[in-house]
Amino acid sequence: MSTITINNRKYGSRDDETILESLLRQGVPIRHSCRRGSCGTCKTHLLSGDTANKRPIQLRKDAIGKDQILLCISRAKTDLVLDDLAIDLGKFKEIESEYEYREELKCEIPKPDLELWGALDNGKLLLKILTHFYSKVYEDERLAPFFHSTTLDRAIGKQYNFLQELITGEKIYFGSYPRTAHHWMVIDEDLFEYRESLLRESMVEFGLPEPMIRRWRALHDAFKSMIVKKHTWPKIIDGTVVPIVGFETMTAEFDMLCDSCQHEICSGESIGYHQEDAKVYCKKCADLQ
Repeated sequence: MSTITINNRKYGSRDDETILESLLRQGVPIRHSCRRGSCGTCKTHLLSGDTANKRPIQLRKDAIGKDQILLCISRAKTDLVLDDLAIDLGKFKEIESEYEYREELKCEIPKPDLELWGALDNGKLLLKILTHFYSKVYEDERLAPFFHSTTLDRAIGKQYNFLQELITGEKIYFGSYPRTAHHWMVIDEDLFEYRESLLRESMVEFGLPEPMIRRWRALHDAFKSMIVKKHTWPKIIDGTVVPIVGFETMTAEFDMLCDSCQHEICSGESIGYHQEDAKVYCKKCADLQ
């Protein structure tokens, strides 16, 4: 067990968890996104102490400066002191103002392209390409972390319906559009282009002509401003801002197990509940007073 100090407040960190996991468990609102060292959102200055990485860093080498660590893949080897900028004390108020976030309504939706739909064999070739592409994505170290909460089949199905609606103009897609679906993902220009390169490989693999590849790519470029960003955005539902990170102290309504230590929590006990990942922590793990 190590101690993590931020802004003179101390938090415990277990040997088997990352710094991010330990802080989230105790209700600290830390900026984060991918949880696998791919996006750099949780990059923080290490003021003192020693850490070790639990998995490889997926960012470019020049993206991590001297004395900086990624909380999502770093484990405390000794007691640590971190820069207090790691804590999102303002719940990202600097980017949550009414006019800061971008909306799909401000994005020009591409016109239907029935010729492209025909080139995709009325959807048959589209499904083959997406299946080939997402099979690679789910094995890719840089992209797979962004799909931890959804199955491969669901990812393929949602993207198929989304593209079918864009290309044909038929109202068949009922999921979230890019701004909302990607609100928690921190994706830079390099990662966006990397994803597009993998998709292009799948298009070429199945013989889609180059002019049609460019037209398909144009659909993605139309929504690029909704996806590429430096910070997570608040989730917007019917015009209402929903917090990105929320940690509540509440009372257990029935017996359950702590998601951290696996010990039993009895009905009526105080618990910590993390809204983002729906995990429940006992009083001890959540460091509830």
